[in-house]
Amino acid sequence: FGLAEAGFNTACISKLFPTRSHTVAAQGGINAALGNMHEDDWRWHMYDTVKGSDWLGDQDAIHYMTREAPASIIELEHYGCPFSRTEEGKIYQRAFGGQSQKYGK
Repeated sequence: FGLAEAGFNTACISKLFPTRSHTVAAQGGINAALGNMHEDDWRWHMYDTVKGSDWLGDQDAIHYMTREAPASIIELEHYGCPFSRTEEGKIYQRAFGGQSQKYGK
């Protein structure tokens, strides 16, 4: 899945030290349906993202992004990204604004 692993030249550019780089609107996390703390599904993530875009977002791109997000998080973990952890060692997850379960039900 990784572009660098596929032979592409990649670069991560930041004005800050890499572990301190973020936007003020990011709420301190990355959204992905890992399902490691509670029931979750990438399709719910897709629904919330499409709904949050007022149905104007590119749904093919959103489909790809949300389906691949869990694998991307694992890839970042293998690169050494310092995710917060639970006492059991799982990647800590919490709900962000606009998140729902079971298609908003």
